[in-house]
Order: sequence, then C-alpha cells, then structure tokens
Amino acid sequence: MVGTREKDRMAHSLNSVESAAAVATAFGAQVRRHREGRGITQARLAEIIGTGRRFIVDLEAGKASCQLGLALVVAEAVGMPVQAVLDAQAEQPDEPAFSTVSDTYDDLELPPEEDSDGQSPRIL
Repeated sequence: MVGTREKDRMAHSLNSVESAAAVATAFGAQVRRHREGRGITQARLAEIIGTGRRFIVDLEAGKASCQLGLALVVAEAVGMPVQAVLDAQAEQPDEPAFSTVSDTYDDLELPPEEDSDGQSPRIL
C-alpha cells in the first residue's frame, strides 16, 4: 500500500517530468520557428552545432532535450535571443495533466493478482 507521503513524492516527480517535457516542447518550437525564419535547414543547423540531423528533428519535436550550454549554442545558431531560451518555461501549460499520482492511478480497474495456486495474495 502506498502512503500519502509516497503519493506526494510520486506526484512531485510526475509533475517535474511533465514540466520538463513542456519546456522541451516549447524550446523545440522556438528553435524551429527561428531556424525556418533564417532559412536554415535541419541538416545545416546540425552541421553548425556539431550534432546529427536526427537530434535537431527530435529537439524541435520536443522529444530530445539538452543542457543549457548546448541550448545556448543552438539559440545562437538560429538567431534566437538568449532570453527566449530562459523563457521557454513560461510557455508551458499552467495545469499539469494530473494533480496527484492518486488522480492518475486510483481510477484504474486492475484485476487482482493471483499466486500460482490461483488465490489472491495476502497483504502482510
């Protein structure tokens, strides 16, 4: 059984992951907008910053993230103001998808687990 403190810790972790994903998505959208505005291809941007094109594709889609140093290099390469990198978090949604882990998991209908003898296990 998961206690309240453990649920709160798990909810914080879930919200942190959602927050990081929202920042990555916002940053990627800004990179794409600035890159396209300057007429730079994904392949050329990858060459400029010393990565592969696949990284640029994933970065712009919000599927990849990077450390601040690389984010600043990417921003400079596409003419994006440094403040835009730091403001990427401001574009994230105000409300997380779930307010707590219990909101996420309490409504799931899970079948009871059974031991090899076909009986439900006892909680000690």
